[in-house]
Amino acid sequence: MALERKDTAPLKMWDSVKVSQWVTTVGLGDCSNVIRYQKISGEQIDNADNDFMADSLGILQEVEQDKLRFEIGKVKFGVIGESKVWGWGNNKWGQLGLYGCNNYPEPKLIPLPEINLTKGQSTKRDYIVQVECGKRQSAFITNNGEVWLTGNYVPDKT
Repeated sequence: MALERKDTAPLKMWDSVKVSQWVTTVGLGDCSNVIRYQKISGEQIDNADNDFMADSLGILQEVEQDKLRFEIGKVKFGVIGESKVWGWGNNKWGQLGLYGCNNYPEPKLIPLPEINLTKGQSTKRDYIVQVECGKRQSAFITNNGEVWLTGNYVPDKT
């Protein structure tokens, strides 16, 4: 799953610290130290191709390169926005929050329930700050600490 954020500056303006933090939040943190050490900027990430991902970032697996491309596209083309979550892959138990038990090879927008207004503020809404994925379920955590679950939670028996 991927979480979109509205408060992101244009990718080309990011320094290596911002790029490093971003790759960690999108689940590709293994290359974060390389980015800081080599001072890889947002402009370099914006123009990243397969060779750059493999040689400069150490991202060798095609699935991780595809994920980075998808995340770059969201930032680059301004698709980033509050309360949008994208999911793809196995949905056998409804863990993506999508109807049906299909596999989704391409990212799909996850339909989210109406997010409540923050208490005491008439215009600021809650927003999702974190997404956690399990084998059969996913959790969406809001800035107010609310947790929404989807899928089939089955605790391990010990």
